[in-house]
Amino acid sequence: MAQYDYNGVATAPNLDGITDDVAASAMTDKNLEYCRWDQADEHLGVFWTGSLSGGDKTILDGIVAANL
Repeated sequence: MAQYDYNGVATAPNLDGITDDVAASAMTDKNLEYCRWDQADEHLGVFWTGSLSGGDKTILDGIVAANL
């Protein structure tokens, strides 16, 4: 499992939006396991079954940014 971390997320992200946007995206690997936000640490973790390609990671970054 691969984890992609986003720090400094002070307000609740739209976790369902991230999941929906990944499914609708042009990503080649859409095997999102789950997302977890920790309010106390202001940390969002996005968990994948395997490592993403550079292009897919760029798309994921945009999806996360749109759902913050």
